[in-house]
Amino acid sequence: MLTQMRKLLLIGQVTALSNVPI
Repeated sequence: MLTQMRKLLLIGQVTALSNVPI
């Protein structure tokens, strides 16, 4: 369960970074 939450957080971070325009 903890690993799943961590994975979701990682995915969220990646999506947020890709959404931010350079």
